[in-house]
Amino acid sequence: MKTRNILERALGLAVLLVLMTLMAPQAGVARANPLQGQPLTPLEDFLNDDRTLNLTTGLSGMLDVRGWRMETTGRGQPRFVRGDGVNAPAPVPAAAGDEKWDGQFGGQGVNGSVIALAVMGDTVYMGGDFTTAGGASASYITKWNSKTNTWAPLRGGVNGTVYALAVKGTEVYVGGDFTTAGGVSANHIARWNTVTNGWSALRGGVNGRVEALLVKENDVYVGGNFTTAGAVSASRIAKWNTATNTWSALGSGVSYDVNALAVRRNILFVGGAFATAGGVSASRIAKWNIATNTWGALGSGMNDDVVTLAVKGDALYVGGHFTTAGGVSADHIAKWDTTTNTWGALGSGVNSTVDALAVKGNDVYVGGGFTTAGGVSANYIAKWNTATNTWAALGSGVSSPISGTAVLALAVMANTVYVGGSFDTAGGASANYVARWNTTTNTWSTLGSGGVNNTVYALTGAENAVYLGGEFTTAGDVSANYIAKWNTATNTWAALGSGVNGAVRALAVNGTDVYVGGSFTTAGGASANYVAKWDSVTNTWAALGSGMNDIVEALVVKGTAVYAGGEFTTAGGLSANYVAKWDTTTNTWAALGSGVNYTVYALAIKGNNLYAGGGFDIAGGASANHIARWNTATTTWSALGSGTNATVTALAVKGNAVYVGGVFGTAGGVSANYIAKWNTATNTWSALGSGLNANVHALGVKGDALYVGGEFATAGGANRVAKWDIVTHTWSALGSGLNDVVYAVKVKGNNVYVGGEFTTAGGKPSLHFGRWRGP
Repeated sequence: MKTRNILERALGLAVLLVLMTLMAPQAGVARANPLQGQPLTPLEDFLNDDRTLNLTTGLSGMLDVRGWRMETTGRGQPRFVRGDGVNAPAPVPAAAGDEKWDGQFGGQGVNGSVIALAVMGDTVYMGGDFTTAGGASASYITKWNSKTNTWAPLRGGVNGTVYALAVKGTEVYVGGDFTTAGGVSANHIARWNTVTNGWSALRGGVNGRVEALLVKENDVYVGGNFTTAGAVSASRIAKWNTATNTWSALGSGVSYDVNALAVRRNILFVGGAFATAGGVSASRIAKWNIATNTWGALGSGMNDDVVTLAVKGDALYVGGHFTTAGGVSADHIAKWDTTTNTWGALGSGVNSTVDALAVKGNDVYVGGGFTTAGGVSANYIAKWNTATNTWAALGSGVSSPISGTAVLALAVMANTVYVGGSFDTAGGASANYVARWNTTTNTWSTLGSGGVNNTVYALTGAENAVYLGGEFTTAGDVSANYIAKWNTATNTWAALGSGVNGAVRALAVNGTDVYVGGSFTTAGGASANYVAKWDSVTNTWAALGSGMNDIVEALVVKGTAVYAGGEFTTAGGLSANYVAKWDTTTNTWAALGSGVNYTVYALAIKGNNLYAGGGFDIAGGASANHIARWNTATTTWSALGSGTNATVTALAVKGNAVYVGGVFGTAGGVSANYIAKWNTATNTWSALGSGLNANVHALGVKGDALYVGGEFATAGGANRVAKWDIVTHTWSALGSGLNDVVYAVKVKGNNVYVGGEFTTAGGKPSLHFGRWRGP
């Protein structure tokens, strides 16, 4: 053993000397290379997953070290890193703090067909013909985390369609029609390491498309449309050994394409479009004995191509284009009994191609281009129960804009069936090419929570819930007319009945009641003029009397009083200039004195003081520039000093401070760019540092932090959202912020929720709704 170690070290040193010479930049006059024209072996063929040298297979010939640089590990071992950074550590976020932005509110699904699926723990890997996942760039391959509900690309992905995936330990094997993976040359097959987050090639790969992958112990079996693997002749099927990093053929292979692989003990089952295997007649399906290295047929095989295979116990399930198996009628799906070596049908089968199979317990899940299974309506996906020998649909299935194909991939983990394909709905709801079926609840859902499909203007919170209002009509995959609920415990969306018929501009919560204001005239299908109430216990809508005569822009609740502000001049038929009160005990509206003389955009309350901000300059008949205070005990209006010089659009109260945001430049004559503070103890105005450089639309306060949303791009380097530290009087950014306007901010627990026109948060897709995980 000692002798071997010494020899290995000596060989390693010799290789290092050669590598250092080759990698060193040459100065002066160019020299002739005596080895020019000799074949070069890629350096990556002799690297371990951690990029240290692996010399166990021996070294002969010359190494191609172009594009690599050498460094040392913590133990002083040489380690090689791509000069292009492909195998370097993962890049840091675009801005410090971006990692705190939640990534689950981007788009759902992917933007092209999902052809392959593989599950490893909480992670679902998918490959296909797409270039985005969850709204972010993802080149033909991506992963989705079922715990965090977030998407992540695989560092550069690959440069062509992925048709096959297989996982083993920390390795994900990827096959398809590509030639690079993460920028590394990788002919049709590559390996992704889940620990190092790096790509590597499998020594030259294969010379044609890979359609099927299977891992058994140290061997990766590869099927497709190739004739060589590495430097080895291999007709449509080959084996990669992960211990020796070498390719080998499976006898003389098969005569045409391999589409599917499955294994039971020492028998590898192979399906495809071939007629012979190892020179033996084998119509579209064959078996390779791993122990004896021999090919064999499965009876007389099929009368048309095999596309997919799955094994459970003694049964091999086969799907494809065929209508007979072993001479037995079997419409597109059949079973081979490995004990009796006989073929059997699964009832009357399905009425078109089977492209995917997965087995869990007594259930065989089947996907493809069919619309009936065993005579039962089943749109592109169905289930065969091996105990009862019966077919069943999975709800209403999926739908596809492409005729004759829909489900192309299946994978099962616990009580979830993951489904990929060319479909655009699942269970009647929008689902972009990938969805999941819950076998316990028998329900469909999408991958990724998704955001909403249009602007969010208002946010409020309740126990385990954040309510959103705006101009949207869908939230995630849920139809939600202008209002929706995000469940913070289950990370799911829900509609509030049939919603309302116009934009929601304001929200407030009191116990189990959600008060809603906006430009709508119906709620839950019933008349509700510009304001309504949702009861979260009975899940019913109710009007607040006859409502208003124009838009409600702001709501706030205190005890039995609901205060509303907006563009209206009547409430419940009574004159109420731009501000009014709804009494939840008497169910009546009342004016607040003579009100104000123009639109109220913001309301906040503390004790007996109701603060109103807007475009007005008179409150209760007296001068009050854009902000005023209504005393609920004395029922009188008063100004806050000389107010601001332009419209107020946001208010928040904390202790003796009233924080005010808007479009103004001065407050109480003091320079205050878009944001200011009114001190209720000293009755004075002050600026918040140097303020901001554009309009403020939202404020939220928690502890010593004031969170601000709007149109600005500078506040401690912040974009559209920022934090003001009440104690240190300093601004700070929330990562790189948002890419468009923020109209709403809600602080709930340690989370800051934002809504607006934006589509990214912290550089991550986040459609009009986002969450910053503070503090």
